[in-house]
Amino acid sequence: MTRVLDLGLRDGHGGFDAEYFEDEYARFEDAYYCPDIVYEVIAPLPGIAIARSMRLSDDLELTSVPVAELERTALKTKERSSGHQFHDNVCILRTECRLPKVVGDDHQPNPQARAKDQRTQRAVHDRIELVVNALRLAGIENAYSSAIIHRPSKWAFDQDRFFRGRFQPDLFYVSSLEGQWLDGFAQFWQSFQSAADKKRSFLDVAIRRFGYAHERQRAEDRIIDLMISAEALFLCDYGKDNYVGEIRYRLSLRAALFLASEPESRRTVFKWMRDAYDLRSKLAHGGEISGVKLPKRPDGTAVDLEEFVSAIQTYLRSALVKAIHLVNDPSTPKHLVEWDALVFGTDVKGLTT
Repeated sequence: MTRVLDLGLRDGHGGFDAEYFEDEYARFEDAYYCPDIVYEVIAPLPGIAIARSMRLSDDLELTSVPVAELERTALKTKERSSGHQFHDNVCILRTECRLPKVVGDDHQPNPQARAKDQRTQRAVHDRIELVVNALRLAGIENAYSSAIIHRPSKWAFDQDRFFRGRFQPDLFYVSSLEGQWLDGFAQFWQSFQSAADKKRSFLDVAIRRFGYAHERQRAEDRIIDLMISAEALFLCDYGKDNYVGEIRYRLSLRAALFLASEPESRRTVFKWMRDAYDLRSKLAHGGEISGVKLPKRPDGTAVDLEEFVSAIQTYLRSALVKAIHLVNDPSTPKHLVEWDALVFGTDVKGLTT
């Protein structure tokens, strides 16, 4: 009950504040009578600085807050900066999570209820991951969430819940996103979210693996995730009853036809995706990176591994963005493209042949 005395005491002031009391009492009533504990969920995105706040949906916002407001997260962010200078504000994703209250001291442990709460939390975290992956597909390669904090109202008499981010970059830098870029991203996010609602599992896998590739420190690991993404996208019509021979050739050909329209460009995409598949296969089966054949630049000079993986990542980004727009077209077939029609030159809606 000692906390109730704070109802009329504004921080930094010693006297009773009637207006503050009315506001705080309303919040106290909301928290006390609500059947759920409502958590404000905050995911700091320290690799981004935004010119203005942007609401992605009714309960999802991209905004900035003072670093000091993040408390533990702010301190961890500064520790990770390794000498880099942070701005006064940090970009965050803000949403909410509701968990049912457990009232009284005599309740018995309920594994089913706990598992349900964890699924609710996971759904919120998955939503944050969707936004991070959308930012990556929009070209912001250093988009990542350093942590996720669930903060209840102080009148809910619960504690903050802190979930560590799974990825911290080796090279830290901040991308400044201006108003025009944010306007374009808002439109892309609507398409991205709409595509996610279509429940095309192959596209979900492809986007998730593309996101994982951004979180790998080594190029060898990135190429494996990128090629899993490519297989999910370009071979999504292959089930247990389908012939899976010549996957390397089929994947490379489909990628070339999907991404390029001119013969020379298609030939380049085909060769690079074919070599990427070979590299992935060798690494996945325990092979060494030495001696792996990589394509050459147009001038005949050699390409190093980092440049090669970066090019494949660019191909996959372009393909996934195109796939997102295709999925939102009601006439798009279940597996994205009628691949045989595309391969044999029949006109395919939305694609250049």
